[in-house]
Amino acid sequence: VQTCALPIYGSWDCHGAHGGGKIAGTSLATLAFLGHGETVDSAEFGVSVQKALEYLVSKVDKNGNVPGNMYTQGLAVFALAEGYAMSGSPALKGPLDRSAQLIIRSQRAPKGNTAHVGGWRYKVESDDADLSVSGWQIMALKSAANDGAAWLHPSLDRIPLLNLGRSSPVFTLILREHHLGQLERRGFFGNQLGCHLAGLAKHFDKSGQFLAKGNG
Repeated sequence: VQTCALPIYGSWDCHGAHGGGKIAGTSLATLAFLGHGETVDSAEFGVSVQKALEYLVSKVDKNGNVPGNMYTQGLAVFALAEGYAMSGSPALKGPLDRSAQLIIRSQRAPKGNTAHVGGWRYKVESDDADLSVSGWQIMALKSAANDGAAWLHPSLDRIPLLNLGRSSPVFTLILREHHLGQLERRGFFGNQLGCHLAGLAKHFDKSGQFLAKGNG
C-alpha cells in the first residue's frame, strides 16, 4: 500500500474483487493505513488517507448504496466507520449512516430459509445468505456501532441467529466452500456479538472450543 499510494486520485484498484474494483481496493487500502495508525493528519500518508476517504464518500448515493455488490458495501462502510472513529470528521458521518442503514435494510430482506435470517449475500434484496458476504457486513456494523450508532445494536443482535442456523458450533452456511477455516472464524466473531443474549452463551463457548482444537 505504501508504494501504491495515489493521493491525487484517492483510489486503488482491486482486480477480480467480485466487481468491487476501485471501491473495494480503496476500502482495503484505507483500512490498512488506518490500522497502521495513519490519519488525515499523518505527515507522510495523511494526504493519501484524506483522498481515499473523500473518494469513498463520493461513492455513497442518497440512499446509502455503494456501487457493486454487498461485498463492496460492507468494505466501504467498514472503512468509513474506522475513518470516522479516527478523525471524527462530520463529512463522514452522513455517508456512513446512510450506507450502514442500507446494510440493515438488506439484512431485513425476506429470506427463503430460516437458517439465513440475519445474514446477507450479494444483493441488497437477496433471499439467502452466507458467512463470506456476511462477515464484512458484521465487521462494518460493529465498527459503526463502536462509533456511537446505538441504533445498530438490534441488527447486531440478529447476527448470532445466522450462525446457529446450520451446524453449530461450525456454523458454515455454504458448506460446499473450501475455506471453512475462514468462515468458521467469521461465524465465531458473529456469535461473539450475541454471547450476552439469553441461551446463546453456550454456543459461543462451544464454538470457541472447536476453534481452539485447531479445526479449520
